[in-house]
Amino acid sequence: MIQTTRIFQSVAIAVVLACSASAQVLPRMKIKLDEAAADLGPVYLNVNTYTIPFAKAVTVLFGGKGSVSLSGDTATVNYEGKPLITMPVGTEGPVDVQIYDMDGNVAQSYSIDEPPRLQKVGGQDRLMIDVDTVSDLLGVANDVEDDTISFFTPAFFCEKLHLSAKKFPDRTAKNLTMVPEIGVTPPANTLLITARGRTNGYVQLYKFEKGEPVPLLGKDQAGKTVVDPNLEAGDLPRTERCAPNALAVAETMHTGQLPKYAFYAAIFTKKPYDGSDPIDGIREGELRDGDWGVAGVRQRITNSPIIFAPYIVKSGNTIESIADEKKLSPGIIRGINGLRTNEQPPVGRKLMLIAEFDQKALARQMNPDYQVTGLHEVQPGDTVESLIAKWKVTKQAFTQANPDVSPGSELEPGELVAAISPINKPQPPNSTVPVEEIINGRGLTKKSVVLHKTSDASSPTVATIDAGTAIVIAGRLPTLKQYRIVFRDQPGYVAEDDIRLPKPLVTATIAFVRGKPYTGNSSKWAAEATKYIGTPYDWGHADLRHGIDCSHFVEAIYKKLGEPVPSPPVHNMEKFGALVGFKAGACEVGGVSKNFATSLPFARLQPGDRIIMQNRADGPHKSDHHTGLYLGEITLPNGRHLVHAMIDACGSTGVTIHDLDTKYQSIYKYALHGSDGRWSFIAPTGEWAEKLNRVGATSVARPAKVGLK
Repeated sequence: MIQTTRIFQSVAIAVVLACSASAQVLPRMKIKLDEAAADLGPVYLNVNTYTIPFAKAVTVLFGGKGSVSLSGDTATVNYEGKPLITMPVGTEGPVDVQIYDMDGNVAQSYSIDEPPRLQKVGGQDRLMIDVDTVSDLLGVANDVEDDTISFFTPAFFCEKLHLSAKKFPDRTAKNLTMVPEIGVTPPANTLLITARGRTNGYVQLYKFEKGEPVPLLGKDQAGKTVVDPNLEAGDLPRTERCAPNALAVAETMHTGQLPKYAFYAAIFTKKPYDGSDPIDGIREGELRDGDWGVAGVRQRITNSPIIFAPYIVKSGNTIESIADEKKLSPGIIRGINGLRTNEQPPVGRKLMLIAEFDQKALARQMNPDYQVTGLHEVQPGDTVESLIAKWKVTKQAFTQANPDVSPGSELEPGELVAAISPINKPQPPNSTVPVEEIINGRGLTKKSVVLHKTSDASSPTVATIDAGTAIVIAGRLPTLKQYRIVFRDQPGYVAEDDIRLPKPLVTATIAFVRGKPYTGNSSKWAAEATKYIGTPYDWGHADLRHGIDCSHFVEAIYKKLGEPVPSPPVHNMEKFGALVGFKAGACEVGGVSKNFATSLPFARLQPGDRIIMQNRADGPHKSDHHTGLYLGEITLPNGRHLVHAMIDACGSTGVTIHDLDTKYQSIYKYALHGSDGRWSFIAPTGEWAEKLNRVGATSVARPAKVGLK
């Protein structure tokens, strides 16, 4: 079967971590505008979203006639010098947005979840905005595919509807008060296209066949509403009522060869069109600027093991009862069908539901067309594209084998990635630095040694380690006679001869086959949590198979294992548990701003401890905080060994294992053990007790329970 990789591009809900220096710049992320290359970057990846410069986006999307001004904590979007939109900056969403008409009067007010925020870009503060918020504000569709973000303006859909942009110019600005929200369900035998208005009005929905717009709402000659009207057989188009609380739904079917992309559009008007098409009213001048709006969506079709089927709402049905009957998440049902929180569909409404999984398609996914042949140590000059070309594999295969490599980012020298080759084809020679053994062990330096970023002795120095220092050994490069070690949470390479082994190393057998069990971690946390790798991220939802966010994922794993856990969101979860690790610097602890003068390292953590990450520590901003489960040492199916692994539901990749030695290092704040009580503090001993006494860290969390389970 098939489905889109994004269900509701124009109304997607995402959680954005606050813009800050911790965001990851994506130098290779490309942006397209109306299918042509556009300069809207730089693109930054926060934990759960992509952000771009707000002012540049407005200027480009308004054809050079738009700008953004900032006064205090209020941002104003201007068009030809006149205000079009005003909104707060840098505060927690949802926030109210005011939309002005072309005469400067406030025409509408509605809310957005993620307002623009200031972020350090190139050493300067710039106003950055989430790409989904751009879509919500300006009625511009977007779609993220691999390392490309595509925007589609109202002018693009005007052209597809044969409404010339030259005859009807400046549609993005003139569209604002009348723009409809449009969505499309995942393709199945039946396809539902939905629209909702920002104000009361009427809508016609369109599909495109051989480049021609085809109305999807209509009536027969007797005036009865028909599904997917056949105009050649005498059916007539007819708009349907559409409002903030009234969802218009059209229905069609896929026939013939499926394209890679499908487009759908909506025209919203103030008055109904019964028996005629709003397109004609626009062409004939019956509808003028301010009387109509247009929006569209691109549906990207990919192979999927999920099979969708229609469901007719019966008397007494609610979304919750349907979800219980079908064993699905209510949030997923609402998301697929364009319904808002607490909204209930009327009797007779058709919904699309997940019916079952195609076992053959699942088997194909578990047996990809590539094989992992080893680990590759990234060298200076290596890029994703160069490795793909060298190994003669697809970008999709590389991404599947290396889910923690963010699309659009650059590889870092010294980073380890899974080396792959097409199945049943030989691996290109000299394509990997051999890492034939994955090691679990400890060692001591024989003398003062230099820790290098990569196995190349000329690579940058990470640290100088004193003689007799304890280090963690994570891998051996036998042909180069080097160890990959971790020192103070920093990975690097040293010569074997410079390390003394107090105990024999434990060598893990590497099985380079996707789907093999994870090794090197026997905890119940790893055994349970890794079952759900690949589950997509879905903010506010708690379905371990179909969509879940970070705090609900942590809660779900705890409950699966019968462990007590505080309820989401992250801010609530931060109020419970014993503080067992932290990073020097400012953070928010249980709703109170704190500042740790020193650090308590990862070495104290245990599998199942909750990792807390924060971009900001100046108040309860729900989208600034992220959480995951600490796993400790683990060997991934691709052979990569992590000393400090975390598993989390991340917006860009879904449920994924991340390396705390590299990923999220800048926003990691502290770790919590246990949850069956309010704040407590497990008192350390020895060196750490002395350090903490000096800085008064015990005041961070008074020991309500010492030694809390």
